[in-house]
Parts: sequence; structure tokens; C-alpha cells
Amino acid sequence: MSTYKSIFIDGKEVFSFRNEFHPETVYYFTLADLQRLRGREALPYTVGAYGGDPYEDDLSELELPVFMASARDVRERLEVMGYGEPLVRRLYELILSERSSGLYMQKENGPNDQDGLGDPLTLEDWPYDDWKCDVSDHVKLKRHLDRPVDAVGLRDLGPLSVIQEMDERIVMRAILESVEDTAQVAVDAGELEECDWLTVYGDDKYDGFGSVDLNKGRGVGPPIVITEGSFDAFVLSNAIALLRPHLVSYVKFLDYDAGAEGGASAAVRTLKAFAAAGVANRIVAIFDNDSAAYEAVMGLRDTRLPSHYRVIHYPDLDLAAEYPTLGPQGQATMNVNRLAGSIELYLGRDVLCDASGLRRPVQWKGYMGKVKSYQGEVVDKGAVQRAFREKLQAAQGNSDLIENQDWSGIELILDHLVSKLGSF
Repeated sequence: MSTYKSIFIDGKEVFSFRNEFHPETVYYFTLADLQRLRGREALPYTVGAYGGDPYEDDLSELELPVFMASARDVRERLEVMGYGEPLVRRLYELILSERSSGLYMQKENGPNDQDGLGDPLTLEDWPYDDWKCDVSDHVKLKRHLDRPVDAVGLRDLGPLSVIQEMDERIVMRAILESVEDTAQVAVDAGELEECDWLTVYGDDKYDGFGSVDLNKGRGVGPPIVITEGSFDAFVLSNAIALLRPHLVSYVKFLDYDAGAEGGASAAVRTLKAFAAAGVANRIVAIFDNDSAAYEAVMGLRDTRLPSHYRVIHYPDLDLAAEYPTLGPQGQATMNVNRLAGSIELYLGRDVLCDASGLRRPVQWKGYMGKVKSYQGEVVDKGAVQRAFREKLQAAQGNSDLIENQDWSGIELILDHLVSKLGSF
């Protein structure tokens, strides 16, 4: 008897593994996502487990364990784990370039027409971008069927058949490329429970990073983020806990409380030390968007970093494009991106303004000869940091306040960080 494990979007089956055990589910879901559905609530998910509606007449004994989370949460977890679209593209192109997909049919007969035997599909026949559009259309069709067994057929994998033997996280990431953030993603966990994987998972022996042979740091633990100092690490780690709680256990920040040296130059030295020590985790060193940081990063020009290391800066900020400054020639409004973009500029208008409601200006400091620009810093930086701590504490005590606070700059950094982690 065949066994199936299915992926659902908003209660509709869009993909099924057949006679394959995939424990990777427990790496991108958490125990908080596990639900035990009963009766009619569980009925849509019996399609994956049983291939139909065996309990349609008697729902009293129906119970299914199912992992559920929003598409945004699942997608961001996969990105942070390194399962971004670039990896899906590389694997897809590798499969077709090696002609190992087993899809021996002509393209015009459709990706699942096993009768249209011919030469194996190649990248010229089916470029990645075309395949991605076909996946999107296939998922959309499956989501709009009243019953998955109608029209398309329950086990029709469509263009996803190309990657059906891949790690489950690859399949899920390909599916989610065209799924809206608010959609509900579910994976039935019945087989995992039968094999005691949920019991093992409950013992905290797995932290979201399984052992998989995809190199570049995947499967050896969460990525480590190196910041310029303790305050940056404090801001970003607390922001993730507040704004992206689904990522808390999926990314780690260098612990400056343990005595690590701070500053852009120190972050460069730490990155070099990690590389020399052979740290296998994916590493992202994130620097300020200012002159001092760009000059410090120039110290890496002659350093060959491992392929699973990345160096990034805080992204340009709209607020900083026209910002008040103080210099030898008095006050001026100018673009301070890449000149004075320390973490303080990203903490929100509500903490950058003084008692009179005016933004605290950037004060120009010394000239950085290597990058040929001046270094700037927000006036009264300590007051800005204290105001942020108060805002953070208030939001942690009452999440309803977040909507009326300005977190746009921090959200911009988090989006940038998640995107970069998904680009390995």
C-alpha cells in the first residue's frame, strides 16, 4: 500500500510525496506550529493521508497532526536557512543539465505526459523562468479545485515532478515563490508521528537545521550574524523577537556580552578569524551604512572569504535621503546614506526627534581618506538609544503599540538580512 505526505495551501493539496520519508518538515516548522485537527476541521487534509474522504460519513474518530504557518513565515525561515530561490534555480538547472530528471517526453506533451517519449528535456527546452511560471500556474490550478481528485488528479505533480526527489525544503520553496504571504501553509505530520519524529523533535534535539549534503553551511546550524557592536546586536535580535518571532531560533547574533570587541574594524577582524578557524555556519557580517564602515570593509579586499560568508551594509534609507546635518559651513539638508547610516538612523522617526519634534541632525566628523568622504554621526546618540529602549520595552509589554510606532527602518534591515541569507 502506498503512503503519501502532502503539502497544502489554504487547505488545498498542491503536492504529494509518494512512498518517501521526508523528516525535513521539522526543520522549517516549530512545535508551536503543530496542530491536532479533529472531525470536519481535519477532513481536507485526509486527501494527502488517505487519498480521499474515508471519514466523510463518520468524523467522530478523525484526528490528524498537521504543521501550519503562514506562507510568509515559512518562506522567511527557508530563506534564513539558505533555501532561497537561487538554490532552487541552481538545482533545477543542474537536474536538467545532467539530464537526470527522468522526464523523457517532448515539452509540447506536457511535463507529466509519460506517453510522449522522446529526448530528455534540456534547459533550452524548458528554461528556469518558464518552469517557474509553469509551477505558479500549476499551484494556482490545484488551489482552485473543489476536490484535488477532480480535473488534474490527486497525484499530478505537474512541473514540480522535476524536483520531486529533492529535499522537501527545495520543493516547498519552489511552491511558495508565487504564493501570497497571508496564505496558510500546511504539511500533514501523520507519518512523522508514526516514526516517532515528533517525540524526538519534542526533546529539542533538532533546532531547525538538519544534516543535508548541500554544502555552503546548510545543515550545520543557524547562520551567525556579526554586527559592529553590542547595541546593533541588541537592536536586531530584539527586533526579530518582536517583529519576526518565527525566526528567533533560526538566526544567531554574535554575543558581545561575552567580551567580543566592537566597531567596524573589529567586525572585519572577527570575520577573518571565523574564516581562519573554518567556522562552517553561514556567516553574514552586517555593517553600518556609513563612511567608516565602507573604509573598514576595504580591509577585506585581499582576503578570500569562504563561499558561505557574506559582507553587507544596512540598506539605503528613504529618511536619510534628505536629512538635517551640521558641519563647518553650518546647517544643511542632504543625503546621508553611505555617509552617516549607523543603526540609530534606522530606529524610527519617533526616537530620532528631540523634545521640540525636530530630527536630531547628523554631525560631520573626520574625513575618511580611503573612501574620500566624511564620517557622520547623529547628535546625542545616547538619547536616541535610550528612546529606542523605551519604545522597545513598551512594544514588548503591549504589541498593539507596534502599529503606531515607526519600525520601518528596522523592517528594511530585516528584509535585507533575510534576503541575503536566502541568496547563498
